[in-house]
Amino acid sequence: MAWCTLQDWSWEVAGAPYCPDGPICFRYYLGVPFAKLIRRKRHHPRFNTKYNALQRAAYFSVPVAGFLSVTTGWAIHKPMQLHWLAALFGGYNAARVWHFWLMWLYILFVVPHVILVFADGWDTLRSMIVGWSTRVKRPEFTTHE
Repeated sequence: MAWCTLQDWSWEVAGAPYCPDGPICFRYYLGVPFAKLIRRKRHHPRFNTKYNALQRAAYFSVPVAGFLSVTTGWAIHKPMQLHWLAALFGGYNAARVWHFWLMWLYILFVVPHVILVFADGWDTLRSMIVGWSTRVKRPEFTTHE
């Protein structure tokens, strides 16, 4: 399984799938709910990286969606002063539609992550904020003890 860089993702976004583990991950996650319903164990595909292709795509798309949310928000907030910005999105009404669907994208990203934090415990939330976990011994402390 190849490791995909930002350049590789630009090819995939453009329509030429370059990262080979993307379809494998998509097929796996599509079948997980059905496997749970019939109580069948599915083996997770192995990868050489910390995040698989779908995770990298999701984490790459959030800043892009943030940028688009801000720009569509400006186009909606100041349609007369920033008419050229609204025109980039297809006009004022189209900018509103873009802004609406970007909000749904955020909801689809944030809600599962919050559920996973509650399911995994508060140490996960703390590790996201401070950058380390209390569950795992940090190497710089274990070598000097």
